[in-house]
Amino acid sequence: MVILVVAATTDLTSYGRATALSAMGNWNPDGIRIQVNEDVRLLEHDKGISEEGHLDNRCEKVTSEVVDKIIFLRKYTAITNRPALTIHPIGVPHIKEENVPP
Repeated sequence: MVILVVAATTDLTSYGRATALSAMGNWNPDGIRIQVNEDVRLLEHDKGISEEGHLDNRCEKVTSEVVDKIIFLRKYTAITNRPALTIHPIGVPHIKEENVPP
C-alpha cells in the first residue's frame, strides 16, 4: 500500500510544496506525472483539487498499487492570518455514513 500526495499545478502553494517535496529524496518519474519515493507517490495535475475525482483509482490503474491514504497539498488562510500547517479529514467526520450532512 502507498500514500498518494496530490498537488495541483493551478495552485501556486500546492505546486510549490510539491516542487519542494520533489527536491527531497530519490523521486523517480512514473507514468501519469507520478513521482515515486519508497511508499509515497506524488501526483501532479493541472486542475483544481476539487475538480479531480477518483485519483486513488486512477493511480492504482497506472501503478497497480493500492492507495492507502491520500494527502492533498493545498493553501488555507486562517482568520488570524498567522502561518500554520493544518490538516483535516475530508467530509464531516462526526456524522455517520447513513446520515445526510447539513
